[in-house]
Amino acid sequence: MTMYNVKKLLLAISLTLSFSQKLEPIDVAMQDLETIIQTASRADQRVIVEDFTGLLWPYCPSASFAISEMLDAYPETLVNIEWHNSGFTPSNSDFDIPEYSSRASMYGVGGIPHTQWNGVEETVGGYPNGNWQAIIGTFEALYASMVGDDTPYEIDINGYVGEQVSYDVTVYMDADMSNSNQKVDIFVVEDNIWSYWSGASSYHNARNVARDWLVTENVSISSAGESETFSGS
Repeated sequence: MTMYNVKKLLLAISLTLSFSQKLEPIDVAMQDLETIIQTASRADQRVIVEDFTGLLWPYCPSASFAISEMLDAYPETLVNIEWHNSGFTPSNSDFDIPEYSSRASMYGVGGIPHTQWNGVEETVGGYPNGNWQAIIGTFEALYASMVGDDTPYEIDINGYVGEQVSYDVTVYMDADMSNSNQKVDIFVVEDNIWSYWSGASSYHNARNVARDWLVTENVSISSAGESETFSGS
């Protein structure tokens, strides 16, 4: 039986670029949400890894557990999103969401575990019994190759809470760059869900599980000094 505790929901903002995202300090009214996003936004350069996974598949825990170890080691420069495949999600779990198919199709995901690093580098496959030690070296190398990348974009998020969480995501340009096919994706993820991973025969937190893909917005700015704001709730 899969058991989980509801922790916190937060916004994850992905600027789909071929290099690391740059996030600046933010100001969010709700204290818990503010703490989470400030922690995730403290460093200038960040690497995002999307983890296509499943609680029931024997090879998935190795990849997901390795990423979890790295999140603890690099809390200011690494962020992840777990996308759970419906075919490998227990019937009593609501981890799978309809947006999985769209996101997986964007990257050509077939077999899982599949990890996508900053949208441009991928790994496919894992090791049985939750053997994250066997795969973390590969992930560390990918992370190291991206964490120092430069970007002309900065992202700022502000919000407030009533009956709903309302937000403004503002993208700033520090330098000129073509805006061809640049987009902002905004997700809701749940940060830690204590779960039974049958492939590892053990419990472990599922980290930043995708709960909703709110919007995909086109970025229209391309010149230094310009900014663009995307709002929603």
